Amino acid sequence: MELLTYSEPKLLTYSKYKGNQKTKQRWKLADKHLKEDLFALQHWRDYAKYFKKKEEAQTKFYEPEPEDDENLIDKVLVFKVKKSFLQKLARFHYLIEFIIVLLLDILYVSSFGFTAKKLILFIPLAVATFFTLIYFVSNEFYELSVISHSENLSMSKYVVLRMGEPGAGKSSSGIYDSIEIADKLWKNLQFEYWKLENKIIRIYSGTHLEHKVIGLDKKGFPIVEYQRKYTGDEVKIKHVIEVVEAYEFYSENDCIPCFWSNIPIFKDGKPACKFTADHLLQKSKLLYKGVAFLDEIGSMLPPELSNNKIQLIDHMFRFTRQYKDFRLVSTEQDGNATLISARRVTAENKKMIEQKHVLKPYLLDWIVSWLEEFIQNYEPTDTKVKIISDLRTYVNSVGFRKFKYEDYGNLEVGNKGQIGSRVKSFVLPPNLNCFYDDRTFRNLYACQYQSASVETFKTPVLSEDEIKQLFNQEIINRAYKVKKLA
Repeated sequence: MELLTYSEPKLLTYSKYKGNQKTKQRWKLADKHLKEDLFALQHWRDYAKYFKKKEEAQTKFYEPEPEDDENLIDKVLVFKVKKSFLQKLARFHYLIEFIIVLLLDILYVSSFGFTAKKLILFIPLAVATFFTLIYFVSNEFYELSVISHSENLSMSKYVVLRMGEPGAGKSSSGIYDSIEIADKLWKNLQFEYWKLENKIIRIYSGTHLEHKVIGLDKKGFPIVEYQRKYTGDEVKIKHVIEVVEAYEFYSENDCIPCFWSNIPIFKDGKPACKFTADHLLQKSKLLYKGVAFLDEIGSMLPPELSNNKIQLIDHMFRFTRQYKDFRLVSTEQDGNATLISARRVTAENKKMIEQKHVLKPYLLDWIVSWLEEFIQNYEPTDTKVKIISDLRTYVNSVGFRKFKYEDYGNLEVGNKGQIGSRVKSFVLPPNLNCFYDDRTFRNLYACQYQSASVETFKTPVLSEDEIKQLFNQEIINRAYKVKKLA
């Protein structure tokens, strides 16, 4: 592409200029910069050739050494196996296993026939076929259960709580369901946009901004007030604007569509939109159709706020559907430690009891565990570490996560938190539909930058100093009203 050529700028005749010296110096400096810019524009090809030659020379000088055969083997046989591929392959583990056993059955019958004399040799293979069939059918049943769980996620429940002790699966199940809901909302938003796309300009033309000066500030500058005027259907125009705004944001930005979170969550390399306290205080705007996952909501919104409610936060939970057709999925170890504004409108409250890995390939798991112990006797290399890590990834990706839970009622109204059902369960894939760090709050730890000074016990009986350390006086004074003796 040819650049336009520029002629030399017309210089001011400074000798005839009668203004102040500072302005004269500024003009000279501006002309100097303009000359330099024009020179660079006129000689851009020379610059491009220079930098290209410089880059080629650097590449040639810093050319990497040829890789040896062992590294090539590592690269070809090991490092091309991606973790995501292993996880997908593991979903078909029992199908592949069943097909292999069937092929062995066919091979045996075609080679040796099916006679009474050779039946005893076929018995181990028949047993393997039977158990493989059981595992394959169970795997397909769980697959249908996962699909059923995702399909039955209610879009009409706008405030959801998962509670339970650490490790019970409240975060993992809450995140999985939130991502599934976000996927559904994104499909709905895309369809809404498609229905409006051919008439967006016509609808937008029914609104415009008007301004007027309402006064002067302390420096004498006018204070301008802008007001939006509607010549068309105001409600319809506002709805179109929020649909277009949300669709275009999610389409143009590298993020998970319709998904927000207060902790870092990634899906296919895309991050969640960050949800902060400013969104609850209505200082930052949310987009139309979305779901926010709020981990450990009791830390974000201390339950003490229930005694001195903030109206904007209360409205955010109360009117989240009417504001932006938005949903809030939160977790907390104790549901009663949640802000009362959230407790009153919670539509679903599950107390997570446990999560368990089911349909785990026990034989393969035992082999990999043995290899992990055996390989530690040898010097570690990238190849060995990658192979053993890939095997463990594959084993952990076979089967499903089974969650047990109890349905609790709303903690503030109705049956006031009484258990609404017996223990139920649902299953999810072993690998979630996104990635998050289950230790995401580790930087809250106050001693993280201290050097560790570990002490060990000397005797089975606590010493006086150890008792003082155990019953810390600062904590005791806060817990009890200690009267000072006169």
